[in-house]
Amino acid sequence: MTIVTRRSAAFVTCCVGVLLLVTAACSPRAVEPSDGRRTEELAALLEAVSRSGSGFQREILADGKVSRSEYERAFDAAVSCMRQQGLEVAGPHPVMGDRYLLYTVRDAPGSDSIQATCDDEYLDFVRQVWTYQQTPTGEEADRIRVEYVRCLQAQGLDVPDDATLDEIDGVALDHPGSGVDACVERYSTRIFISREPEP
Repeated sequence: MTIVTRRSAAFVTCCVGVLLLVTAACSPRAVEPSDGRRTEELAALLEAVSRSGSGFQREILADGKVSRSEYERAFDAAVSCMRQQGLEVAGPHPVMGDRYLLYTVRDAPGSDSIQATCDDEYLDFVRQVWTYQQTPTGEEADRIRVEYVRCLQAQGLDVPDDATLDEIDGVALDHPGSGVDACVERYSTRIFISREPEP
């Protein structure tokens, strides 16, 4: 799974999914994973938590899922960790219709290492499981795909009716604008329109 975010280049924005690709280019195109494959990926992720996750994250994921309050608690803990080590951090704040959280770190010497350490201790696995929970599958995914296509077509974009979610996101990334961004925020699970405050 690839997550793409649009943001200003002056700050470092935390990743929200399995991978955050900070780019304005089209994301790689891929076949949508089946429900069975997604189940296997999630099981592998939970196994990784049991082997190498911190005590904080193992406690949250003991039941194999993440509640909204647990998701928020993990973000708050990671941000607190960074601030205790001197980083300027804005957030966490909601994005994508309040489905996800983001924080922003002001770039400084050593900030990447501190951010990675705090995320590893408090957030990484929790965030990944939450993203899996928020990603639609089956009939719901197809309904969202159809509505996403129609939304972009209403903005005058040439999107084939049978386009995959990756292909639809690719079109949206190539045509930023308020109308297209509104479609993205409503339907995409891979592109995050980040309007975070500066730290």
